[in-house]
Amino acid sequence: MKIVLLLVPLAMVLALYAVYIKLSARLLRRSKVSWKNSFLFALVLILLAFAGRAGSLALGQSLPLLPGLIFGLTAQVILGGWFFSTRGTDAAGQPLGWRGGIQLSVLAFLLMAVTGFVLFGVVHVLSPAQL
Repeated sequence: MKIVLLLVPLAMVLALYAVYIKLSARLLRRSKVSWKNSFLFALVLILLAFAGRAGSLALGQSLPLLPGLIFGLTAQVILGGWFFSTRGTDAAGQPLGWRGGIQLSVLAFLLMAVTGFVLFGVVHVLSPAQL
């Protein structure tokens, strides 16, 4: 039962990121991405995050916060550009290409970052109330 409770946040992050990819495509108004590809990209990012964390634990050290964020954003943007260049389409039904894929992944990252900041702020505000 405990493992199921541990998988709930992971499933929520996977679903939220897939929704943000679809929302990003809608906000760009000229791109379309299937749910399957949205979930697949989110899963790939989660697996890469796990691999990065496992690597840092195996080496006994990790990147400092700012370089880690820059590296993570860069990796996500490059991967998103490649992934959605052929799997996403524009309004005319043509593949998005690298530029469209990069725009899509940057917007999805920004939406996820805003969500993270809001959740961090809510937890920070509510945590003194528990004392």
